[in-house]
Amino acid sequence: EARTTPSLTPRSTWTQPSWHRLCGDTWRLSLHLANGETWFQAVVIAAQALLALMVLAGYRTRVAAVLSFVLLGSLHNRNPMILVGGDNLLMFLWFWALFLPIHARWSVDAALSSRPPPERSLHLSWASAALTLQVLYTYFFSAVLQAGADGWPDGTAAWSVYGFAWLGPIFASLTVLLGRWWWDWAARRADHGRHLKIYYDQDCGFCLKSCLLLRHFLVLPRTEILPAQGSTRASALMQAQYSWVVIDGEDVAHTRWNAWVALLRHSLLFGWTWRLASLRLWERPGNIVYDWVARHRGAFASLTAWLLPERAVTFEAGRGAQRVAAVMLFVLLSWNLVSIGALPVAVAAVEAPVIRMLRLDPVRNLFAPYPWRDDGWFVAPARREDGVDVDALRPGEPLSYARPGTLHETPIRWRAYRNRIWDRDFAIHRQEYARFLCRDWNLRAAPGQRILSLKLVYMLERSQPRGVPTPVEQRVVWRHDCVPPEKPEDEEPVD
Repeated sequence: EARTTPSLTPRSTWTQPSWHRLCGDTWRLSLHLANGETWFQAVVIAAQALLALMVLAGYRTRVAAVLSFVLLGSLHNRNPMILVGGDNLLMFLWFWALFLPIHARWSVDAALSSRPPPERSLHLSWASAALTLQVLYTYFFSAVLQAGADGWPDGTAAWSVYGFAWLGPIFASLTVLLGRWWWDWAARRADHGRHLKIYYDQDCGFCLKSCLLLRHFLVLPRTEILPAQGSTRASALMQAQYSWVVIDGEDVAHTRWNAWVALLRHSLLFGWTWRLASLRLWERPGNIVYDWVARHRGAFASLTAWLLPERAVTFEAGRGAQRVAAVMLFVLLSWNLVSIGALPVAVAAVEAPVIRMLRLDPVRNLFAPYPWRDDGWFVAPARREDGVDVDALRPGEPLSYARPGTLHETPIRWRAYRNRIWDRDFAIHRQEYARFLCRDWNLRAAPGQRILSLKLVYMLERSQPRGVPTPVEQRVVWRHDCVPPEKPEDEEPVD
């Protein structure tokens, strides 16, 4: 990576033993490590963002979800120093989503598919069972480890967390079930566009696709979509207004922007916005936008013919995919059983290549084996060229060793990173962090205000029983001379 760009984890650290200890083993793969240039990382991140938007919109969902899963694991493997438990859980949820019909509702695929999505609202499969049980795995096995561990002052806290292990999956299951019942009840109770009719120009393929997408994303499944040429009234209005036509349940016809407002009024999801959209101040700009789209519908038709073709979408995963999900469910169950000593370690050794490569190894220390007894914060006292002592971590603030008042506001990624470099096993990352602070400061410093050297000081605060004062101890974990990286002999680790 370019030396003019501060880097916390250059690719060279991948070869360090501490890095492999953090990653687990050599089964971790990362496309992000293929090139350290900024442009390459920007391209990969942009691809991830595009794939995420495709999944969000339900466009080519299956392919986008698989590629997103691969690139997400690649990103995690690029810098595990900043990962937290939520990242691990996200990998699990994304993995099980690969086997689920997540694009069967509220998606571009479902709206434009020549094969209708399944009508039933309840999906049962190995993958759906695994998705629900994943929450149980996350809390239950961590709590079992913690319940039998030393380090808790008494058993009350341990069994409180053990009980909480059951609340997580219970609430998750209730959320899923109640959510399904609520949607079914709302669909039966609401008008849901039952009396609406949308008329479009049958000579315009783009117009039909637009109506299908609007009906789907506004949740108006009972709304009819008809060619205007089949209705004398709608055809006359379409030609006079050069517009699509929406006729509501009161037989009132709406065109251009007002047709959009009529659809919003009956939408199950966005019905609350129709009064705002119906204000007269929106009508003129709304009509201008509509007229512009109408004038260029030929170009839109060509574009959508390529991007949004009508095709037969397969929503349910095949039997082979469900068999894979079933096998992975039991593999992860056995992996967790090894973590609590219920199965021999040899089982995990056999499963490790697959688990590590997919990055599905669970975080077992969510609550276990005991709560952290060490806490603290970093201070980076540095000496500037003009002789002034500053804190390289907090530019613009006076050097102070007191607990920062905004410690809880520190971004969680920085907290995860700093907690790890406090560990002696990751001392090599203290070196990279010190280099980063030097270069980041000096690249932006005014003449005469560059820093010449700094120290990484960890203010160790050990937890004490209730009522006992908490002592704070200064631990100097690294000394660093802010010189070019090609002179590593000026760096001195501190035990």
